[in-house]
Amino acid sequence: MAFITDYKNVLIKNSLLEKEITETKEARSYMKRTMRTYRLTDLEDLPYKLNHLHINYQTLVNFLRNKGILDDNNIPFQGYVDKGWFRIDTHSFTMDKSQVVIKRVCVFSKGVNAINELIKNSGGSI
Repeated sequence: MAFITDYKNVLIKNSLLEKEITETKEARSYMKRTMRTYRLTDLEDLPYKLNHLHINYQTLVNFLRNKGILDDNNIPFQGYVDKGWFRIDTHSFTMDKSQVVIKRVCVFSKGVNAINELIKNSGGSI
């Protein structure tokens, strides 16, 4: 009887894990499709998108902070989100009995173009 009970528990856990794997695959697929549309660029990938090889991520975020576009946590101020430059994706999960919140900043093509212009207008040296 113990074997049957354990077997049923394993089947239940397996079913839950399969559901979680399916949800994870769907989420990954959605993110890939979204990013592949070229409408969104992850903030960390923005230096590559701008094709300014001399600009690295840290230099870029410092520039955007100095321009008043990003806060100290590299999150854009609401006005720039409202302008259609950025989208902030917030994800939360539980780890070790505490809630963890992760914010992912994506840049729309409108924001990429605007930031590119800001860099050009600064003489290309940021």
